[in-house]
Formats: sequence, structure tokens, C-alpha cells
Amino acid sequence: MEGWQQKADGVVKKKRSYIKYLELPYNPKLRQRAKELRKAGNLSEVLLWNQLKRSQFEGYDFDRQRIIGDFIVDFFCTNLGLVIEVDGSSHDNKQEYDQLRQLYLEGLGLTVFRVSDLDVMKNMNGVLQELREMGEYNSKYFHKTIPLEFRLTFEGWQECEELKKVRKDSKQVFLAMGYGIPETEDLFENHLRALIDKKLGLKLNILRENLKNGIVDNLMRSEITKSCLLLAEMTHYNRGAYWEAGFAEGLGMPVIYLANQEVLDSKEPSIKPHFDVNHCTFVPWSETTIELDMQQLEATIRRAIPDKVK
Repeated sequence: MEGWQQKADGVVKKKRSYIKYLELPYNPKLRQRAKELRKAGNLSEVLLWNQLKRSQFEGYDFDRQRIIGDFIVDFFCTNLGLVIEVDGSSHDNKQEYDQLRQLYLEGLGLTVFRVSDLDVMKNMNGVLQELREMGEYNSKYFHKTIPLEFRLTFEGWQECEELKKVRKDSKQVFLAMGYGIPETEDLFENHLRALIDKKLGLKLNILRENLKNGIVDNLMRSEITKSCLLLAEMTHYNRGAYWEAGFAEGLGMPVIYLANQEVLDSKEPSIKPHFDVNHCTFVPWSETTIELDMQQLEATIRRAIPDKVK
């Protein structure tokens, strides 16, 4: 069979020369470090390597401590474009770094399989079965998804992630509220603006004051992304505020929910905020207790963005 060779033990192995070897980025300065890691090897990596080495696992050819770009991955299978990472306690405080590293590897067209060191030591059969299933899938589709010539670097992925985050230098507070309701208009004009702009030294932004040509949803996304905090005013079942609050929370932005106490006390479900927001940061307000309510809101904002307020 062209491109295959049979070893003495009967295992059929695909020749590496026959495979279109991926031109993956490679940092030669990491060679010594990779060699040291191969010698050191923690227990879980050694146990898994004993199952993978010399193509004894389904005939797949694995490398150990393989250099890809500026990283050294635990195991790599060229045939499948598969990276295996064994996560131990050293990864406990590196979730964001690991996520960016994985995005970089996936950006090269590779598949990343993460497994805990505990699973390797306690459930090796389960780990190998998952690898077997992944191998069957990747062997069919991997070479059909060879990455494009242009790829993001690790620094590029970092920049992408930063762009998704809240602007660190922003002092803008986005207010999501229903328009034309006398009590909420009074709240905005006579209380929130004074608290946000004057007392806290921030800038209150409401979309109707910054309307430009374009699709409203896109303008809304843009203004929320420029903000450091979102206030979601839920009085009279303001459905639109749920979308704006969800978008902000997806960016990792603090969100504070507001609603008139009378609306919260109402037995009419059509005007009450959804019960899920009870589990969020919520500040009720009332016309009769508005000064105390604004004090509570001020304290809540100071806790949410202490480095932004004056």
C-alpha cells in the first residue's frame, strides 16, 4: 500500500515522508527547553506517553514536547493535526493564558485535546477512548481543513481578546432605559445625570443623545463597548434592556439593574422584570425614597468600578 509500511510487530504505520508535513511555525530557541521537558516529564505525561509512543496507539505517530511557534505542547500528532495538553495544578491560575494559547493553535488549523492529569492517572481507558474517537474524526477531515497561508500570531490573538474587553480608559456609563415614561425620564434628568456626571465624575450616555447614521443595533454595540459600566433600567418591563445588559455582561462589563419599587411589588407579571435579574446586582428606587436610593446606587457603582470614580 503506497505510503504505508509494516513494522515487525505487525503495526501498519504511515510514513512521515508520505504525509504532507505541516509547515508549522517553529522557534529554534526552545529546543533545549523541549529536551529538558522530555527528560523531566511528570508522572501523568509519562503514563500517557507510554500509551502513545512508537505508534502503538492506532498507528498514529506522536511527538512529545513538540515546539509549535513560541510554545511547547505536551504531545502532537502530525497525521491528525492533534495537540494533547495534560493539565495539572500548574494550570490552575493560567486559564486566560491557556485559552489564548489554544486559540493560537486552533488558528493554525490544529485540534487541541485537553485532559486533566487526574483522568490520565485514574481513567486511562476513558482518555484513550476519547482520543480514539477524535482520531477517527480527524483522520477523515484534518487534511481538508489545512489552514490558510495567513495566520494570527499569539500576539494577534491577545490583541483580539483585548478588543473584546471593556476599554480600560473609559469613564462612560451606558444607560439602557425605556423612553417616554415620565417617572423614568425624571429619574434620568434629575437624579442619574447629577449622580453620574457631577458626583462620580463619569459620563452618562443614553443612545438617543448620540444617534448617528447607521443600524441602531450596531451603534448600540459600539457605545456599550466604549463604556465601563451599564445601567439597565427595567421599569415597566423594558425588554430592550435585557439585550443591552446581556451584551455588556458578555464583554465582562459590570451591569447594575434598576427598577421602580412599585413595579417590583406589582402582581402583574407583564410589567415586572424577569425573576432571573433578582440574582444580579439590583438597586430598586422609589419617588418617595429617591435620595436614599441614589446613595445606595452611588455605593454600588463605587464598588463596581472603584478605579473610575472620583
